[in-house]
Amino acid sequence: MRLRPLRQDDAGALAAYFRALSDRTRAMYAPHPFDAATAETICRAAGRDGTVRVLAGSGEAPEETIVGYFLLLLGAGPDDRARYAGRGVHLDGGRTASLAPSVADAYQGRGVGSALMRYTLAAAQALGRDEVILMGGVRADNARAIAFYAKHGFRRVGSFVTTCDNHDMMRTLAGHVGRR
Repeated sequence: MRLRPLRQDDAGALAAYFRALSDRTRAMYAPHPFDAATAETICRAAGRDGTVRVLAGSGEAPEETIVGYFLLLLGAGPDDRARYAGRGVHLDGGRTASLAPSVADAYQGRGVGSALMRYTLAAAQALGRDEVILMGGVRADNARAIAFYAKHGFRRVGSFVTTCDNHDMMRTLAGHVGRR
């Protein structure tokens, strides 16, 4: 497995990754559509849109298969900021990053997510971020994901309801103690 930033020439492989995800996995990850047009748009913007996208690849280029995709937004979206503010937690756009992780169904529970998490959190810290939140929270019925985030130092901050029950979770990065 190889971890690396998304490149502009990854559109075909990213579209194939999106198509291969099960409906259940898609339901747990929703920051954008899972189609070829979205993959193309994402790859065209790679490295230029304030978002870090990290891949886990299986195999060698040009036949590399994407088996994990983590999106790290530098800052926080308006809905996330409003929910956290309602709990007395200010998300500073220059210090916060928002994470939306996904792993291919066949690779879940095999260490891909943990490797991507370490890599992505290190990137967030290198970019001067001292806290990471889950973009849009995590579904309350996704016990496996909640345990995964807790294992990686995320703590539950609160709950909210959309079409289902959700939890907001955040993590303070090493070297940045006690802001919350």
